Amino acid sequence: GLDGMTLPEDPNIVIGKLNEDEETSHFALWCIMAAPLLVGADVRNLSDAALKILRAKEVIAIDQDPLGIQGRIIQEEDGFQIWRKPLSNNKWAFFMLNTGDHMRDITLSFHGAVPSNTFACESRSAKLRDPWQEKDIGTYR
Repeated sequence: GLDGMTLPEDPNIVIGKLNEDEETSHFALWCIMAAPLLVGADVRNLSDAALKILRAKEVIAIDQDPLGIQGRIIQEEDGFQIWRKPLSNNKWAFFMLNTGDHMRDITLSFHGAVPSNTFACESRSAKLRDPWQEKDIGTYR
């Protein structure tokens, strides 16, 4: 990619053509991949829901983290993927993608998901934050 950036085959973020869950997942996937955020839609005509996705500051911060490292799939099974992306300040972003047609629970094991040679794993606990809601959602111990 350009200056080490990930460039998806179609670099435009699809907004205004999918349902809200699909658009949210699509945007999150672009951000976990550290891809340039290019909107292929007339933003003057987007719904409030689509604009809310495009204005998700903490999700965009994951995309634009100074490390610039692309997330990778760390687990893939029939109907879902779990992505992991290292962030600056010894933080990690995870993206759980349901690729199936039905709602499902996806479980992430912290100790299996974070490399054992990192400070986060050594501390045996981690704060969990939902970047879409922009709030802490608990602590894993």
